[in-house]
Amino acid sequence: MKKLLWPILAIFLTAFLAIAVSAQGLTETFIFNDGSTVNYPQNWAAEVDENGFLHLRSEATDIIFIWYYADNLANFNIRPNDYQAVFEATFQPSNPDITFDAQQVQSLMLDGRSMGEYLYEDSVNGDPFERLLIAVPLDSGGVVIASALPINGHDITEKPIIRAIASTLTAPTVPTLTQSYVTDTGIIFPYPENWEFSVQDDGLLNLRGTQTDVVLSFFAPQELINAGYTSGADDFEAILEDVFLPKDQTITFSDGEFTEINFNGERFGQFEYVENDDGDRYTRLMLITLMDDGTAIVAGVIPLTGNVITERNTVLAIMSSAEVPGVGFEGIGLPFPNGYVFGDGTRLVYPDEWRLVAEEEYFVGFETDDMLFGFRLFDAQMLAYNDLTSTDLLGILEKSFNPRGEPLTFNVADTRPILVGNRPVLQHQYTEYINDTSYIRTRFAFSLDDETAMLVVLTPYVSGQPPLENYETALQVIEAIQAP
Repeated sequence: MKKLLWPILAIFLTAFLAIAVSAQGLTETFIFNDGSTVNYPQNWAAEVDENGFLHLRSEATDIIFIWYYADNLANFNIRPNDYQAVFEATFQPSNPDITFDAQQVQSLMLDGRSMGEYLYEDSVNGDPFERLLIAVPLDSGGVVIASALPINGHDITEKPIIRAIASTLTAPTVPTLTQSYVTDTGIIFPYPENWEFSVQDDGLLNLRGTQTDVVLSFFAPQELINAGYTSGADDFEAILEDVFLPKDQTITFSDGEFTEINFNGERFGQFEYVENDDGDRYTRLMLITLMDDGTAIVAGVIPLTGNVITERNTVLAIMSSAEVPGVGFEGIGLPFPNGYVFGDGTRLVYPDEWRLVAEEEYFVGFETDDMLFGFRLFDAQMLAYNDLTSTDLLGILEKSFNPRGEPLTFNVADTRPILVGNRPVLQHQYTEYINDTSYIRTRFAFSLDDETAMLVVLTPYVSGQPPLENYETALQVIEAIQAP
């Protein structure tokens, strides 16, 4: 079997945070800079070597952790819990004359967690010693190899505690991306509920969580070409070096480290260095990836608490989930370049001439010079509050009836069913009077596939019959609306 690179990818470490936990006397926690964790005893030491690998050491034992990611395993058709295949592919003894013995692979269960174990005799310069390998599958689809050996002598004397330490390894968790922000160019960014999205004075986007601050910038394909980049994916390092701007001007790009990584099947470049801000030293991270249309997204990431970035995977998830206008809207095929996402993930696209003028979690309003277009999403909670169902389109129109100007009574005769594409829609059109001036207002109610419903209101700014193109455009937008 081909050998996986040793290591394929190391998680680069710059510092660690120890906090109290309770797991079989493992009272300390090492937090890797991607948010992964491992617990260890208080009388053990956590050290990072010059290659970026974590060592956990006692007086008798040294454990090193090597990470193999899901895409690396998939390249060799290896499942994380196929322990024989994992050990054989990663087997790299200090003595190259030692061969892999599949009969020595064992499966074990500790605290409900399945792991693989391989114990063999290794040697350096003719001095033999035991080496214990433990394979720990992660929820992310990857696997971690904990490689332990005695500091002195032949035998490993702390096998039970080594197994207990390995069993505490966890992959980083990525919060559900429930909120969305749409840029003025239509790029859609999902982000966690407890994060905030804002636009800086310089026009760059700022994402801020409780532990992490992120600044996002974009480089369109033509910008990359004009700057001399013929292939953005191949020029990740060069682009990051061009935009590299440390606070400490004595720091150069060569002081950091550039690597390429894969996240959710997407290629990223990352550059990491230690910033010095008036004596305050902390890890600073730059990430880059390409969107489907060739636009490069660059993220500058710093920690808000401590000196280590602990939410790297959350930032990667946000970047990999970003969508360019029109991408991800299956079957739309409309010439509308802009997208909007409601709080529950419901999506719509709209034309350039529509200006965004109001937005809440379940409402968004656009306007042109002569009309206001309002979109109200009725989720399950709002429907239940009003004693409605998603298919009660007449009830939605009646209960939301709120004419301007002179009092009016809802008239069922003003409604008619229409078909917008393949979507059944109930239309309600009526005339309202404001200061003796008449305005024709049109409303549409329809169900969505996730048992929610939408109300669309066209409110004219001018009297009389509104322009037909506004009506037709609204129908195109209605046809393209998609539930999450």
